[in-house]
Amino acid sequence: MDQAGHLIEYARIRGNSTISGLRFDSRGILYVATIQGTIYKIDPNKSGRVVAHLAHRQNNDEIFLADLVIGPQEELYVSNCPSNNGGIYKVEPDGEYKVLTSGTQQGTQGLLLDQEGCLWGLEHATGTLIRRSLTGTIMTRIAVADSQAF
Repeated sequence: MDQAGHLIEYARIRGNSTISGLRFDSRGILYVATIQGTIYKIDPNKSGRVVAHLAHRQNNDEIFLADLVIGPQEELYVSNCPSNNGGIYKVEPDGEYKVLTSGTQQGTQGLLLDQEGCLWGLEHATGTLIRRSLTGTIMTRIAVADSQAF
């Protein structure tokens, strides 16, 4: 937004990507997740690069990235929403990634990292809020909505 309150373009993602998650880190670097499985890193000077492209390494699992958070070691945690996968991926700063959780078949969205270093996410199909350790261990499950509401 400019000083007059008008929206201005911050950066442009090339191609036909649909942005699904945005997060700035403490240094002003913008991380962008797309539903197509690509994660971008855009520096404050607006130069950008692809951090990872998750869709290329999957075994016919549908990729539909939904949200991302930045961990304490600058790693990224990215949720995958489709009901046939619904996992959470941990993406290292060098672009290497691994599945933190998979096969939930519930569609994870809305990731947050709390002050204690725990990852929160909403299972879309069940309406359940789940708190996990950064290793993926479920610590808390809270039903917040009827699954039929989604």
